[in-house]
Amino acid sequence: MINGGEHRETNLAPAHSHCHVGKSARDVKEKAKVARVRQKHTGAVRPLGKIQSPGFAKSPKQPRIDKSALPPLPLSPLMRLARS
Repeated sequence: MINGGEHRETNLAPAHSHCHVGKSARDVKEKAKVARVRQKHTGAVRPLGKIQSPGFAKSPKQPRIDKSALPPLPLSPLMRLARS
């Protein structure tokens, strides 16, 4: 009756507990889905997915520099004073 059944004596029947639990679970699942669809159509709920932007353009790869081939950097005047 949760999903619109008639309230008549002919619609009523005794149910075993295991049958009742299974049917109730299916009814609640169906009712929840109907509610989600209704909320989505009325705009009450935002969609769960995110809209992803294309991002920034990839920069070209820069060549790696072999630092072992570079001469050592000269010391600053403060560093020369600290070493003396």
